[in-house]
Amino acid sequence: MIGLAVSLIVSLGVAGFFVYQNYQLKQQALQKQPASLPEATGTPEIPSPTTPTVNPTANWKTYTNNEYKLTFKYPAGFTIEENLVSTGNYLQVIVNKNQEDSFVIKASKDYLPGDVTYFLGTEATGQETIGTKVWKTYYLPNGYGDGTESSTAPIYTLQVEVNKVLYTAVFGDQSSTTPIQEQVLTTLQF
Repeated sequence: MIGLAVSLIVSLGVAGFFVYQNYQLKQQALQKQPASLPEATGTPEIPSPTTPTVNPTANWKTYTNNEYKLTFKYPAGFTIEENLVSTGNYLQVIVNKNQEDSFVIKASKDYLPGDVTYFLGTEATGQETIGTKVWKTYYLPNGYGDGTESSTAPIYTLQVEVNKVLYTAVFGDQSSTTPIQEQVLTTLQF
């Protein structure tokens, strides 16, 4: 009988030890939870609906030239004038809205190796990432001239070479691109 009593006391002691250990583990887990978590109210939290992202260029027109593998979008109100220049073998696309936002995109298959790092004899001044493309930048404060009275307005230019075609974007009388010009350039596909 004493053996049974001892066995019962030991069993209760072991069971009590495990109940106490379980209680301690639960307390430690509660203390480790971040304070910013909301307390459970019994009602599951319903995620708020997300606002769909709107593509600002979705309703724009698309310009495509298959020969030079050039595609881009442009907004209403802009006009496109395409010139194929046979003396020099290049495509020139004038993207025109007003003087502030107009620019020229040129695509050339026939260019010299130095043309990739120079524009009108001017070395690249840096680089600019627009969308997914990294362009070399050129700033000519005297435009096409050499600082004499025959100089033109300043010119800001971007160039990138892709698949053996040199693409150049020329912005007259500017020192950087405007927001709408950058939006057009982000849609460029070569």
